[in-house]
Amino acid sequence: MKEEFGASDFMMGLLAGPTFALFYATAGIPIARLADSYSRRNIIAISAAVWSVMTVLSGMARSFGMLALFRVGVGEAGCSHPRIRSFRAISLSRSGAEHWVYTQWPPWRAARSVGWRAGGWLAHYFGWRWAFVAAGVPGILSALLVWRLSKSR
Repeated sequence: MKEEFGASDFMMGLLAGPTFALFYATAGIPIARLADSYSRRNIIAISAAVWSVMTVLSGMARSFGMLALFRVGVGEAGCSHPRIRSFRAISLSRSGAEHWVYTQWPPWRAARSVGWRAGGWLAHYFGWRWAFVAAGVPGILSALLVWRLSKSR
């Protein structure tokens, strides 16, 4: 990515740091208000779908600006509201997130380890774009499962 887009280390750091945090926090406010009034199932499903679609789109980015737009934390913000107490919903939404509780539990550490290795393998043999696509597609399927199989509350 860095070479393809001619991005500096600073620009790449912005993708995972301040840019992500700013949008994550900003999007979290209106999404939290929605979670207080509307179906949490729908909010989780829509947020997970947006998050996953944006991940797939990251693999299709044609410029650094497009990549930055697709990597913002808008979708992820909807999957971490404190009123969302369903363990299944939280576990699905956090399966790829770097959260202490889930990274310290042995099955999550194993899944994360496999995920990082699989992503590295895909990026090495097929290019970084396919790693994003492979990470996003299961999330879209998970969002559909949450929406279809969970009770609306």
